Amino acid sequence: MPSDPQPPVIPDPKELYNKLMEPINPELTTEALAHADEKYNSSTETPEQTATRVEKDERSFVQFETAATQELTNIEHQAKAYTRNIQTRKEEQSKGADEATIISIETSMDFA
Repeated sequence: MPSDPQPPVIPDPKELYNKLMEPINPELTTEALAHADEKYNSSTETPEQTATRVEKDERSFVQFETAATQELTNIEHQAKAYTRNIQTRKEEQSKGADEATIISIETSMDFA
């Protein structure tokens, strides 16, 4: 009998965040945010630029929430499918053991 299927991989939250945010707005990944204070400061950014950036960031987070919801739903579906697969395999194993027991009993009765 083949080995049990592997469970779905649950990503590290930071990795998941970066995976989803990178295509939306690379400036909002954890790596980029670590340097945000250096990049954006009041001496180099006008109030208008700040407002524009904040609006862009807000839109990015809305997109991120949509992507995260979809990704987490996919992970949940994978986990449920994995659980169903394991349950089915265990039921089949139990059924096989029951059938072997019945055959053994029938065989012993034939020799009695």
